[in-house]
Amino acid sequence: MKETLRRLFLDTLAELSLDRVMPEKIRVHESVLEVGGERIELGSFKKIILVALGKAAFQMARTTKALLEPHVSSGVVVSSEPAGEPLPYMLHYRGGHPYPNEE
Repeated sequence: MKETLRRLFLDTLAELSLDRVMPEKIRVHESVLEVGGERIELGSFKKIILVALGKAAFQMARTTKALLEPHVSSGVVVSSEPAGEPLPYMLHYRGGHPYPNEE
């Protein structure tokens, strides 16, 4: 029973992974971004800046940046979690939780 519950838990975590879920929700095809039923022509923008906030901000920014390449020019990521590997052309800030810190 313990092993079954452990496997169920780990399988559920894998199904909820941002690396797996975000590409299902965010699509780019021929410079058209599709999100939540909306279509946005990326070529009509001079610059696209990615902003990610929150505990999962670094993972969301990494996945979204990969999906939007080469359209993202820069961005800002603020998270209470450590950055891990920095994202090129992105400013990284470590935010406090539940209250803001000096950074």
